[in-house]
Amino acid sequence: MREINHNFSEKPNTWQVLAEHARDLVILIDNEGQIEAINRAIPGMEAIDLIGTSFFDLLAESDRKRFRFYFLDALQSGVYRDFEVRGTGPFRLMSIYSVRITPCFREGGLRGAVLAFRDIVTEKSAQSAFVESEKRLRQMLDGAPDAMLIINGHGRVVENNLAACDKLLCSKEELIGKDVEDFLAQGHISKIRELLEKLPLAKPFRTECLFRKNNKVYFPVEVSICHIDWNGGPHLLLIARDISKRKAAEEALLKKQLEELTSEKEETISLLTRGIAHDFNNLLTVMLSSSELGIDINEIESENGQLFNNLRETALKARDLIRRLSQYGHREKGLFEEVNLNQAVYEFLEMFRTEFPANMVVRLDLDETLPGIYADPTQLLQMIMNLALNARDAMPSGGEMWISSRLHENLSSRFSQSPYAAGRWVELVVGDSGVGMSKEQMEKVYMPFFSTKGKGKGRGLGLAVVRNAVQAHQGEITLESTEGLGSTFSVFLPVRDGEIATAPDRDGKDKTALFLDLSGKKQTLLRGLLRVFNYRLIHMKANGNAAAEVRNLADELDLLILDNTGPAHKDHHLSLEELARHKPDLPVIMLTGSDHLIPAVRGIQRFSKTFEIPTPTTITNLNNVLNSL
Repeated sequence: MREINHNFSEKPNTWQVLAEHARDLVILIDNEGQIEAINRAIPGMEAIDLIGTSFFDLLAESDRKRFRFYFLDALQSGVYRDFEVRGTGPFRLMSIYSVRITPCFREGGLRGAVLAFRDIVTEKSAQSAFVESEKRLRQMLDGAPDAMLIINGHGRVVENNLAACDKLLCSKEELIGKDVEDFLAQGHISKIRELLEKLPLAKPFRTECLFRKNNKVYFPVEVSICHIDWNGGPHLLLIARDISKRKAAEEALLKKQLEELTSEKEETISLLTRGIAHDFNNLLTVMLSSSELGIDINEIESENGQLFNNLRETALKARDLIRRLSQYGHREKGLFEEVNLNQAVYEFLEMFRTEFPANMVVRLDLDETLPGIYADPTQLLQMIMNLALNARDAMPSGGEMWISSRLHENLSSRFSQSPYAAGRWVELVVGDSGVGMSKEQMEKVYMPFFSTKGKGKGRGLGLAVVRNAVQAHQGEITLESTEGLGSTFSVFLPVRDGEIATAPDRDGKDKTALFLDLSGKKQTLLRGLLRVFNYRLIHMKANGNAAAEVRNLADELDLLILDNTGPAHKDHHLSLEELARHKPDLPVIMLTGSDHLIPAVRGIQRFSKTFEIPTPTTITNLNNVLNSL
């Protein structure tokens, strides 16, 4: 601060000039604080009345002590001093003033001071408003659930809120000075730079992008960007809303819709295959039964026996073809029996050896001590076939495929929910050194109609069939895959030891079987089949007397066979109810075309022993059921 030396005696007009041109109140006081001159009146007091009065008396008690201190300090140091005074007390100035105390020299010595008052109420109000505004803004920023960042023209953060700190895992201090590139995904940085170049004319902009946390983990956000004046300069206000939950909900909804669409497609397939399988099974029943009767009548080595055997083999292949068609569309349970997994692998390789190119190596590592498992041979072959052909297709330029099997004594720790968890399991592993799969592909790999092979190269049903077959066996399937390194599928199937049983043969001699309302062809064929097991046939058509006839026959019946491949007649219901009342322990065999085609037959649930034989049937199938009676 510099010294001020005003000598009013040498320049008698100085006071007049100062008093006349000053925009605010100016008072001249002596060393004692007496007012010697004043340039204007104050509210309620004339200027002339103030001359000779003490300036201290015009101040409020709270201001007098402070003013005296600054006044004496200015006189002693010869340097001006500033302080603030409010319009209270006798000095009834209804405002806030900044007072500058400037010491002055008169008549050769330091005498008194000039008090220059500047009204700062507007300035104070503005400052107060600014502080209040800043406080409200801070409260708004910190109370907002969305992350807010104020970015300067260089793309760096100058202000942020608590939500931004929480989302980006940084403190407020750590965020200050960070560049947008430190937390914004690369694809949107150029847009931010473009908006910064257009400041202050940048137009509001909204988009979805990815934010990167301090730990490098990305999460989706909805970003709104607009121009804002901050600290006297143009800036960008970036508001980021975390939409992770919304995105997850959208993905869940999309997945559900896709599952519903898939379900509709599956139902369409089911409807198409239902009629085909049913009609073909009826035709194959005639072919298969006739051929087996022909083989039974003729020696198989004879010419006629060979012809009947060829017919039988062809019918069996057709039956398996229809069963494979039905497996996916109808989700049939299949025919379960004791099967050797390794033998199924060998049979597959023998059947499909021409399907593997010369530049592909197939390696086997099969545990030859594996026990037999309770499984459907057709579905087991489908599992191996689809997994192996998928592995082949994953190696368009050749590579290595491996198939292995092993036995597990207990898998409770892995498959605790399975009723067979504590028992023995066999594992089938099919792996390849092919292209592998991404995480997204792995999540969809079992979905029907999803294929990684490209348009026209796959139907997307193979792995869906595998999954359904594994589930039908109450097994489990796992997948490990790495892009560029290959994939490995592991199928775990329970051995189900207690369900693999052999029953003693029964010759069926002197037994009587009742057939309810079978068609002419089926009646003849089944009569012939039962003759092999020494059963005699009683055929009863649906009529009004059926219930009474059944009641009379009940005591001599050993077996009831019901044709359940079509709609049941109402007389069937009456006959069954009557028979169940008299002989509830009578074994019942239902010939079924498909799990989905079994009509509801009233009264059947009253029998204690019921068996299902899907058509077309063979002597072997019938023998298995009759032996279990």
